[in-house]
Amino acid sequence: MANGSDTEASDNEGYLSDESDFYGNPETKAAFEDRAADFDDTAYWKSHQPTLTEKADANVAQALANPESKATLYNPYAGQACAWQLDESIESFLQRLPPRTTEITPSTPWIFVTNPFRKAPKGIAVNDEAPPGENTDWARCVTEGNRLLDELITLRNTIEKENSKKPTIAIDRMVNKEKEVIVQKILDTAIDCGCTSGKACIPSRLCCYSGISELLTPLFSVPVVLG
Repeated sequence: MANGSDTEASDNEGYLSDESDFYGNPETKAAFEDRAADFDDTAYWKSHQPTLTEKADANVAQALANPESKATLYNPYAGQACAWQLDESIESFLQRLPPRTTEITPSTPWIFVTNPFRKAPKGIAVNDEAPPGENTDWARCVTEGNRLLDELITLRNTIEKENSKKPTIAIDRMVNKEKEVIVQKILDTAIDCGCTSGKACIPSRLCCYSGISELLTPLFSVPVVLG
């Protein structure tokens, strides 16, 4: 840094020079220089656990290095007129099956939109449920769900019995608090069992799994199944 009016500031002020050194007294500087000389950067990076940022950077670099690699897509409703097809654009799909005006028929009981990245068996019959996933466990989901519902009934009966002299609004408030907990447990169970598909009769937005979201009218003639 410049000292006095006769000394001009360096053009590179604010940058580290190639001759930067350690700060401190001679003993401190000597100790740091010894550590720098003994440091094995190759061994360090072999044992170093990458951070999330480093992992993300590596994944991006790998994706850019292999732009042609594509994920395998699945459509259990391939060829069925009431379902979105993998080779069909969002615009074409909505023109072919507009949810607001498409009428329910034996061949179109629902409008089906399946997750193309979720592995599912081919040739699924058109029915009231979305196709099961590779790791879907409906039996466990139903069993655990019924157990949680029974638990809620027991809790409600207990609350009503122990608070019989309180106003109904106070009892309902206590029951609703327990209900929120049970509902969250049921949702967590459904996710854990891979049973997250379902119906949306009045959705305001259809989120397509290709990464495109298409705004839809909230009035539907045919219900939509998202799987």
